[in-house]
Amino acid sequence: MTKLDRFAILSIFLVYNDGEIKNVQIDEKDIIKFFDSYFPEGKTLNYLHLNIADKLLTREENIDPPHFDLAYKLTNKGVDKLFEISGLDFNEEFVELNEFNSLVYAFLSSNLQDKERTAYESTMNEVVTCFKKDCFNATVALCGKLVEIYLTDFFTKPNKN
Repeated sequence: MTKLDRFAILSIFLVYNDGEIKNVQIDEKDIIKFFDSYFPEGKTLNYLHLNIADKLLTREENIDPPHFDLAYKLTNKGVDKLFEISGLDFNEEFVELNEFNSLVYAFLSSNLQDKERTAYESTMNEVVTCFKKDCFNATVALCGKLVEIYLTDFFTKPNKN
């Protein structure tokens, strides 16, 4: 995950999307819930307001009776900042690739050990490279390798009940 500063809030848009990051709208309560374990109480809202002030986010009211929610959306400047901090390569031509990159980012921002993170990250980078070069058989095979890495990790770790 990116360092935990006010721009880390933007990373939620990589998790809550279907490859169309520009059009993702996330309810305020979902953002707060997502970052609850990362930031002290009240910090998340403060960071949201700072990003609105910098024109990285917009806030809209969602009036859907009987609920009233505030929702946030990235601006074009926010999309650029998100890809800058995440290190991902945005490609409008391949929505599927953007969705996969979002999964990669969400996965790597979890609490993996360094050895596991390296194995997943290098394989995921290979998947993206093969996909971009139209090597679809290799892409599928590498996705199988990801499953293998996961299963090996799952079955070799001691149970944590």
